[in-house]
Amino acid sequence: MKKITLLFILFFALNVNAQVTDFVSGLNSPNRLLVSGTKLYVQGSSTIYVVDVTAPTPVASPIYTAPAHQYISNFTLSGTSLYFSFETFNAEETQQLACSISKIDVTNTGAGAVPVHSGTNYINALTVSGNTLYFASEVEISNNVNSTLNSFDLTASNPVPTPIISGFKVVEDLEVKNNIVYVSDRNNQKVYSVNLASPSLVTFVNALFNKGTFINNDELYITDGNQVKKGSLLGSAPISTQVVGQNSTSVNFRDVVLIGNKMYLSLQENGKIVTIEDTTLSSKEFASNTFSLLNNDAVLTLNGLDSKQKASVYNLLGQSIIETDLDASNNTLNITNLNSGVYVLKLNELGTSFKFLKK
Repeated sequence: MKKITLLFILFFALNVNAQVTDFVSGLNSPNRLLVSGTKLYVQGSSTIYVVDVTAPTPVASPIYTAPAHQYISNFTLSGTSLYFSFETFNAEETQQLACSISKIDVTNTGAGAVPVHSGTNYINALTVSGNTLYFASEVEISNNVNSTLNSFDLTASNPVPTPIISGFKVVEDLEVKNNIVYVSDRNNQKVYSVNLASPSLVTFVNALFNKGTFINNDELYITDGNQVKKGSLLGSAPISTQVVGQNSTSVNFRDVVLIGNKMYLSLQENGKIVTIEDTTLSSKEFASNTFSLLNNDAVLTLNGLDSKQKASVYNLLGQSIIETDLDASNNTLNITNLNSGVYVLKLNELGTSFKFLKK
């Protein structure tokens, strides 16, 4: 039996009943959310949308619509490739035929979906780190639900899943950072942390109605019914802060992401996305949320720049290795000559830093 370590969590309330503002509405069961720069991606049960959050009048534009009898369960983004999981039923919608993962190119959505993986177990959550896709697959036997965390190599022509660890129930969402996968398990009312170097079930935080998760810098945001909480990823005992809470029991946040200091939250039952300002963030903390850093081990690509920035790359000794200027049209940095190791990219004017690994 895997040892489950319980961490003591300190809760305190902030910003209760903060102002909730409608952002976009009329969506098809909005569930999971992703962010890339100033673009917000929304996963519905049969449609995937994109929204430019800087538009004066935001519009949710469909970029993928599932065929009849297919239902999307989750999605994740790696560069320009958006991976999504879905289940397929027969014409009478009484029997599940397959559970699959496909991908679309968000820069060329007209090309359609490309199959990546197909199986029989329901895929309820997925996330990606580098060339590895992690996903939770679910099987039900005699009304007993068991979910397994798996992975496969995205560069393989015919990827074969590798089981990592079982023991979860209904997994709602996954996040990964620094070789640790955070697993939101609704039925067990916990968010687990799984260290991939030595996988075991470790309780990161207890919750009642936990669903969506989102990592901002070194904090994990969690939707928990009519609340949003966050916990530090640093140290052995994270402090969980209630960022926002709504007294109304009819509010059920499905997922959360941040752009700037603004939280975007999905309300599946209401068919809309709402926004709430996170007043617990400092300007330096939320500045990096407008950017996304992509690393293919040869080139760094920084998306979201709207002005010229002096950028520096430092090693862990604090020595400056690269000095350059970046902007929206010149947003790449060649790192092929760097030795293997961990480095920090710093935008000097903003004081914003990104840690990256050179293999």
